[in-house]
Amino acid sequence: MNENYWDKVLGRRVSRRRALAATGGTAAAAAFLAACGGGDGGGGTDSGSQTGAKETFDPTSGKVGGKLIWQGYGDPGGGLELIKVRNAGVYQMASLTHDSLLEFAYGQPKYPGIGNEVLPNLATALPEVSPDKLTVTFKMRPAKFHNGRALTAEDAKWTYDTLAFAQESAYKVDMNFLDSTQAPDASTFVMKLKFPNADLLQDLAFKNQGAILAREHHESGAAEKSFLGSGPYLFVSYEPPLLMRYKRNPNYDVKPFPYFDEIDRLGTSDSEKKVADIISRQVHLTYWFPAEERERVLAQRKDLLVWKYPRAGSGQVYIRNDVAPFNDKRVRQALSMGYDRKILIDSVAAGEGEADQALSSSGEAWEFRKPKDLKRADLFQLNVAEAKKLLSAANVQIPLKVTIPTWNATVIGQKFVDEITLLTTQWRNNGLVDATLQEETFGQFAPRFNGVYDTMHWGPNVTSTLPNLGRAIKDKYWSPPEGVKAPTLNICYVNNPTLSDLVSKQLGEFDRQARIGLFRQVEDLLAEEMVHLSGVTGTLTYLGDPSLKNAQMPRDAYNGAVSWIKYWWFG
Repeated sequence: MNENYWDKVLGRRVSRRRALAATGGTAAAAAFLAACGGGDGGGGTDSGSQTGAKETFDPTSGKVGGKLIWQGYGDPGGGLELIKVRNAGVYQMASLTHDSLLEFAYGQPKYPGIGNEVLPNLATALPEVSPDKLTVTFKMRPAKFHNGRALTAEDAKWTYDTLAFAQESAYKVDMNFLDSTQAPDASTFVMKLKFPNADLLQDLAFKNQGAILAREHHESGAAEKSFLGSGPYLFVSYEPPLLMRYKRNPNYDVKPFPYFDEIDRLGTSDSEKKVADIISRQVHLTYWFPAEERERVLAQRKDLLVWKYPRAGSGQVYIRNDVAPFNDKRVRQALSMGYDRKILIDSVAAGEGEADQALSSSGEAWEFRKPKDLKRADLFQLNVAEAKKLLSAANVQIPLKVTIPTWNATVIGQKFVDEITLLTTQWRNNGLVDATLQEETFGQFAPRFNGVYDTMHWGPNVTSTLPNLGRAIKDKYWSPPEGVKAPTLNICYVNNPTLSDLVSKQLGEFDRQARIGLFRQVEDLLAEEMVHLSGVTGTLTYLGDPSLKNAQMPRDAYNGAVSWIKYWWFG
C-alpha cells in the first residue's frame, strides 16, 4: 500500500477534530466525530469530568525525580507469570517494566479519557496492512532488555507465537485471530491473520496482554517471581500482597522518559485504608472510588485532581446457557424479571446509575442503548407474577437452588458484593431462587473468566467499553455448531447460530454505520435470549495529588496496562 491504511484513518479523524475545534463546533459534535473513528482504529469519547481547566503539556518537557506512590485495586494474586496465567492485574504491574508494539494514548490529558486511540511504542509507526487486511507489518525501533540484550523482531515473534500457540499459554483464546508470524529481519515483524479485524490496532495495544517478552527470562523460570522487559522502569521487588517496587531505567531507549525515580504500587484491598491514605496524603494516585467514598475524600481534600467517568459496564449474573434448566430461555427471562434494578441503583450506585443490558450503554462510542430502548424492555422490569408463569411453563420447581461465585471485597470493594447480595436477596424474597454466594479473591476467581463454573457466577461486564470490543464480543458470544468447552471466553456457553453469524460479521465490518446496525441486532438478540442478567451502571472516580503533571487516569485504568505513566512527572 502506498499510504498506510491506519495513518489514513487516523489522519482523517484528527484533521476533522481539529477543524471542528477551529470553527467552534459543539461538544456533542466533537464527541460524535471522535466516536466515528471507533471502528477504524482510532477515536473515542470523553464523557469524564476533571476538576479545573484541562491542562495539557509537552510530554518531553517534564523533570526527573521523586517517588510516585500509587494505590492499585489490590494484589492480583498468582505470582508474576505472564504466559501461563491469564491475569490482567499482573499485566498492569508489568506495563511499567515492559514495552509493547502499540500503547493507548488516553493516559495523557491531551487525549480523551475514554477512548481507543493508539500510539506506536516499540513500533516506529502504525503498521502497514495489506489490501485484504490479513497481513500486518511492523517496523520496530531499537530497544534493549534490562539485561542489556537487544530487543529485535525475533522477540516479538517468540512472544506472539508463544501466547498464541504454546501449550502452556493461557492466552491462546485471546490470540485466536493470529495465523502465523514472521521476522524477516531484526526490525521487521509480520503478522498473518485468520480473518480481517476492524479492531486490530486496539487488539495489539498494551492492555491485558501485549508486552514483548525476553525468552531467556521466561525459560529460566525467573519470570514467576520477577519482571524483565525493555520498559521505562526496572523491577526492584514484589512483596505480595501489599507492595510492588520499581526504579527508573536510566538506559531507557526513548528519551527523556521516564520521569519518576521510583514507583511504589500499593496492593491494599482495604477500602477504608484507601480512603484514609489519600486524605492523609500518603499516596499520590488512587484506584477508582464509588460515589459515596469519592464524596468522603473530596470533603477533606478539595485540592485533588478528579477524573470522574461513567463506570465501565456493570456487574452481571453469567449463566451456563447449556445447563438445565437454564438452557431454556424462559428460565433466564424469568430470573431477569425477578429483581428491581432501582433498588440496586439507590443502594450501590448512590442514585448515579441506570439499569443496564448485556452490551452496556456505558459503551457510548458505539451508541449502545439503555434497556428501555430495546425491543424486550419488559424483561428488565420487575414482574414476579410473569416470572413465575414462565418458570411454571418451563416445568421448573421453585425456588431454584444455586451457588454463585463472586469477587470478594478485596478486589474492587464492598459495593460489588453488596450488589449481588441485594439481587439474590430479592430473588429469595420473591420465592424464585435460593442462592448461596461464594466469595473469592481475584486469583481464586480467575478461572471463571475462562468459563469454569457450574451454573452461575457474578462478574464484571466491561465488554462494550473495551477498546477492542469487536473481538471481545465475538469471543464472548460466538460458538461452533457443536458448542464450546472450557477454557472458553464464551463464558455463558451460548450456541445460537444467528448470534454467531452477527458477531462474526461485525468484526469484519469497517463501515461505522453498518457496524452499528449489526450491534443493534446483537443487542436485541441478547436481550431476547437473556444470555446473562444485568446489574446497574454507576460512576467511577480516580483521584490524584495536584503535584502530578501531564497526568490523566483514563476510565479504563481499572485494570490492565498503565504504560503512559512514563509521561508523567511531579511539578
